[in-house]
Amino acid sequence: MELQRFIFLISYLLAVLPGQTLGQCELFYTSTSYSVPENSPPFTPIATGVYFTPSMPECEARVISASPGPVSAFYAKPDDATLYTGSDSDITLNYEETPVQRVIVEVWNTSDTSHTTKDTATFTVNVIDVNDPPEFINLPNAANTINANEDVAIGTSIYNVVVADEDNDFIRYSILSQYPGGGGNKFTINPSTGVVTTTGFLQADSPDDVSAYTLTIRASDGPLAITETMTIKISKSFDEAPTFDRNLYIGEVDEDASFLTAVTWQGVNPKDEISDRDDGDVFTYSLSGADSSSFTVGTDGVIKTLDDFDLDGGGSDTFNFVLVATDKGSNTGTTSIRILINPVNEYPPEFDSVSYDTEITENGAYGAVVLGFDITDKDADDTVTLTILNGDDASPNNKFGTSGKSLITNGILDYEAVTVASDIYILTVQAEDSGGLTSTAVVSVKVLGINEFTPTFPEGSSIYVYVPEDKAVGSLIYATNTKDDDRLDDGLMVHEILSSSPTSGMNIFDIGVADGDITLKSALDYEMVQTYTLRCKVRDSGSPERFSVANVIIRVLDVNDNPPTLTPSVFSVTVKEDDTAGTLLAAFNIDDPDSDDTTSFEFTLEAASDGTAAVNPPGVSLFQFDLPSETLELSNPITLDPGDEYQYPDTYELIVNIADEPGGNTATATVYVQVDPVNDFDPVFESQPTDPDRKSVV
Repeated sequence: MELQRFIFLISYLLAVLPGQTLGQCELFYTSTSYSVPENSPPFTPIATGVYFTPSMPECEARVISASPGPVSAFYAKPDDATLYTGSDSDITLNYEETPVQRVIVEVWNTSDTSHTTKDTATFTVNVIDVNDPPEFINLPNAANTINANEDVAIGTSIYNVVVADEDNDFIRYSILSQYPGGGGNKFTINPSTGVVTTTGFLQADSPDDVSAYTLTIRASDGPLAITETMTIKISKSFDEAPTFDRNLYIGEVDEDASFLTAVTWQGVNPKDEISDRDDGDVFTYSLSGADSSSFTVGTDGVIKTLDDFDLDGGGSDTFNFVLVATDKGSNTGTTSIRILINPVNEYPPEFDSVSYDTEITENGAYGAVVLGFDITDKDADDTVTLTILNGDDASPNNKFGTSGKSLITNGILDYEAVTVASDIYILTVQAEDSGGLTSTAVVSVKVLGINEFTPTFPEGSSIYVYVPEDKAVGSLIYATNTKDDDRLDDGLMVHEILSSSPTSGMNIFDIGVADGDITLKSALDYEMVQTYTLRCKVRDSGSPERFSVANVIIRVLDVNDNPPTLTPSVFSVTVKEDDTAGTLLAAFNIDDPDSDDTTSFEFTLEAASDGTAAVNPPGVSLFQFDLPSETLELSNPITLDPGDEYQYPDTYELIVNIADEPGGNTATATVYVQVDPVNDFDPVFESQPTDPDRKSVV
């Protein structure tokens, strides 16, 4: 290589340099003919060993001509003029098209705007033939997809794969794979002609349900082979009949449904359960059967009404017919349809009257019928529920309820517990049907009482009353407080005294007819009668009459209302001056009708005849009382002698007060006491004989 460059340089200097002008670019290749294999990739070297003036870096090389071209199939490196294949991979040298190319390369001075300082070299490029690979002509086609009908016969040609080979080599075809491949291959390819034919039935519907097959096709010229995929789309035909999931569909529609009302289905609409193995199939619908004239079906499969259904007028409540579905292939499927007509609540229930009046006696059985209603409803087979809206006592004390079409008692009615005016409950009763339509009626229920309670004396059949004998006439001595739990006349009580023991009590006592209060109408006298027994009766005013009897036992209490009496009340007694203490002066005979007063009396000495307090001298009592014996006695001797320490009068008038109790009633006795002297001293002479027993009379 270095030798060639040396020879090139010597030749260049000998042949060219002597006539060179300044700035001239020179180009030289070592040959005028070069070779390169066809289909070489971009930038494959073709001509090397090139030389141009090395002292002129402003010179550049370029390809200016290629015949038959194109110029872009070649590339000259600017800085050393080495020739390569072009940079575009889509433009390659093809032996079969152009086996020889004539190429001109130019080197020029880039600073020379006139382009006069340039040089060119022309040479031949021979394209060397190599084995070109085959090429699919019609694969891939549009999206590599070929259409085939699902119902084609086995052996039907589907597609002819075409391959070109520039070397005109013999091409052999094969199918490398088929997808899906389950159930066996459906296609084959003629190895010589490339014709694809079916080897099995194509089924886009179930059970295969394959809408497309993908084949991998191989084409080989021997040394070289190519592959490509092709898709065979299975075009469906409408050869399957539509089917419904069920043999019977049940729908409903209200009896008052308007024209063209859609049927409501129990479960699923039949149009939503129709299927066809042919994808993309569409259906038209029709009805058949005797009852179908009352309905119509649209293109959407919705069944609608054509008639008005009047169950209340005796119309049918069930319609049966057939729904027919027809697909694009005129295949049909059928199912049975049953339409049930629902009754509609069009009319409210009606009472036979807007108001009712009735009575009920208390104490009836729980749930007793107060009133039965005649209620009608024009809707067939409608049910009615009764409700009491108002007028009853508040729950849980409500007195009434309902059962069926009757007003009943809610428990046992108690006339005595009724609080409504005039004992009449005014109830608003509502009748409601199954559809919620209502009507009302007013019911007046008068509760009647019965005479169920007996009037009684709360204290029983024997009543004890204690009354002092001095109780004022007209005073209340006993309030009976009799009781009758019945109301009105049944509870209106009448009182009377049936008898008295002793009988005088009938004149002593009175009883209030209405209230039963016992009063005193005459004075009591304990000393006459101590006990009265009144037999009293109380009865009601009901029918039949009820009554009770009780003994009212009245105990008369003694009162100190009588003064004591003395027999006699004047006493005259004579005592001697030497009578000792305890000498009896007077024994009092006292009588007092008040029994309690006879056990003890109080005695007081009120006065003496000399005006003293019957005590003389002071501190010395001359008289005393013996209470147990009720007597007046001497408490000390009454001495009359003047020689004694004390000398008392010989005559006394004593006033004795006798009380039956402290501060109570009194009796007065007068006691005259005469004191006689006693000759108890001998006479003594002082200056002359005297008689000491001689006294002066006082």
